[in-house]
Amino acid sequence: MSTNKLKLNAEKTECVVVGPKSRRLESGLTTLVIGDTEVPVSEIVKDLGVILDSDLSTDSHISQITKMCFLQLRNISNIRKYLTKESAIILILSLVMTRIDFCNSLLVGASAVQINRLQRVQKSLARKQDHITPTLKDLHWLPVQHRVTFKILCLAHRCLSGDTPGYLQDLLPIYSPTRSLRSESKLLCRIPNIKTVRYGQRSFSYAVTSAWNSLPESIRRSLNLMSFRRQLKTYLFQQL
Repeated sequence: MSTNKLKLNAEKTECVVVGPKSRRLESGLTTLVIGDTEVPVSEIVKDLGVILDSDLSTDSHISQITKMCFLQLRNISNIRKYLTKESAIILILSLVMTRIDFCNSLLVGASAVQINRLQRVQKSLARKQDHITPTLKDLHWLPVQHRVTFKILCLAHRCLSGDTPGYLQDLLPIYSPTRSLRSESKLLCRIPNIKTVRYGQRSFSYAVTSAWNSLPESIRRSLNLMSFRRQLKTYLFQQL
């Protein structure tokens, strides 16, 4: 009687150790043994198209996004004279803007320098070298930082509406004071305590909760996702 064993595909398996550099060096971990397979520890790995590094920074990921976006922009520029304005916008949205938006919730807490790198890509899309905000408003495009905020807040609304897996809902507990206060009826979430600024403020529970609590109560109380998205986008444009 033969038994089948689950084996890893060594060519597609990657391992990364996350944490402060000093702690990573202390661990001395260079390979991870899983069954009969030895997986070398890397500084940078890719998961579902997202590049992750040992510091959980966004540098490598954003570098890859900007590289691919500008490549697509050059390709579109080469055929721009054959395209109508509407066709050009469709190509830009499908080939470039989707790359900026893909998994952009992971960019919460990214430095202004890194966000500005993506903003320059969007600036190029709008074909404007300065005073970009009016142009983005005309195109009805939120700037990169606001697109990140929009994404995480829509996810927060889904969590609070029970439209996500339980493990995500558990990360956004409703604020319930120990005594009767006015704030208990405002649909606020409880902000967790964090130990580190670098990692803690970028965690899902802290970043999403903080953004959610900063919204006007009227938006937080939107009954359905479509209404919430519409009000949220209007609110974010008003912040420009």
